[in-house]
Order: sequence, then structure tokens, then C-alpha cells
Amino acid sequence: MRFIKHKKITILITVVVLISILWGTGILPSRLCIYTATRYVESRYPEKEFQYSFIEYSSAHGDYFVHFIDKGGEQVAFMVSPSGVVFDPLNLPN
Repeated sequence: MRFIKHKKITILITVVVLISILWGTGILPSRLCIYTATRYVESRYPEKEFQYSFIEYSSAHGDYFVHFIDKGGEQVAFMVSPSGVVFDPLNLPN
């Protein structure tokens, strides 16, 4: 019984350390931003048929710019944090 409890704690600690490393190196946040932005453009602009191009981190904003290319070849960049789209250049306020 004690062995099982010790094994569960070891697995939990390993998972927490792994997530911390992936977050600290920027791998996890960038992948979350790509996922978030892709789902956003697929749901908001299906007619444009955006294709993911690349991602870049903006240290000035503390967020990521996820770049897409539409079916016409035009490039569009959305500012995204891991929790959601911060700026949509196709939906500007009036």
C-alpha cells in the first residue's frame, strides 16, 4: 500500500516538474497560443480558409503573434495569450 502511494506522489511531482520546464522554456505557452488562435480563426472566419504560418513572441506586449495566410495569400497576425485572442485585426472597433 505504501509503495502505491509513494509511486503516485512520484508521478505527480514528475508531471508538475515537466509542465514547469515546458512552460518556462516557452514551448507550452506557444503551443497553447497556436491552438487557441487556430480554433479562433476556424470558428470566426471559416470562409477565409486560414493556414497557420508561424508564431513569434513579443516581449513588448508579453503575448504572441500568431500569423496565418488566407486563401488569397494575404498574411494576418493575431495577438494571442495562452488564455485567448487579445487582438483581432479583422474585427476592429469603430
